[in-house]
Amino acid sequence: MKTKKKNILHYPQLDTVLMVEEFIKEYGGEFKKRSLWEHLPKKTMYQTFCVIFDYLLESNKIAI
Repeated sequence: MKTKKKNILHYPQLDTVLMVEEFIKEYGGEFKKRSLWEHLPKKTMYQTFCVIFDYLLESNKIAI
């Protein structure tokens, strides 16, 4: 898989990354990507969620 180069102005905080990772591990099979974002315990911007989601996919911490 090739890494896509994105212009990211702000990287998410570690606690946000961990929160998203734990939520996806717990509820990953129940929701689609947008629905996962809508049901997160703490609100985040969708762009931030997408950066985290892409990172977790590329680091093989989650799978589709």
